Amino acid sequence: MIFRYLYEKIEDDELKVCLVAGLVAGLAVGLAAGLAVGLAAGLAVGLAVGLAFGLANLFQSDFYVNLLLLIIIIILSELLFLLDKSKPDKKINRLWFTLIHKGEAFFESCLIVINIVAILSVDLSVVSAFLSEQIPILQQILYCVGWGTLIIILAVGYIYLNSLRYKKRK
Repeated sequence: MIFRYLYEKIEDDELKVCLVAGLVAGLAVGLAAGLAVGLAAGLAVGLAVGLAFGLANLFQSDFYVNLLLLIIIIILSELLFLLDKSKPDKKINRLWFTLIHKGEAFFESCLIVINIVAILSVDLSVVSAFLSEQIPILQQILYCVGWGTLIIILAVGYIYLNSLRYKKRK
């Protein structure tokens, strides 16, 4: 009702177009910003809750097993950090560089340990029963992969040996 009153009081047509365009632009920008912030917040909260729930349910054993896994993760992350031979540029702060590479090493060691725990928790009797039914299919797949690899190696070797003929002699 207020907008209709204001709209009727405005006599200039350009001003009416600007008013409508402003309202539409404000609605579009508000909708886009609200959607972006809502998606970002939802993604952040979902990741945090999923990570917390996963970590809480991952280690459902006693304290000493968890402590041993933590020690293994720390040792493995230090080993991965020491094996990394990259050096910081002169533009990058050494503390920041070290923090980034320690974080990467810690993340990689967490992935390694969690995957090893997951592999050890698999029931091997179910896997062996599944594989015993699938052996003929697996053999055919391995034969095809083997023959394909052998043919590719022979073709690349043949081409490489033929290309040696064109090398310039010194």
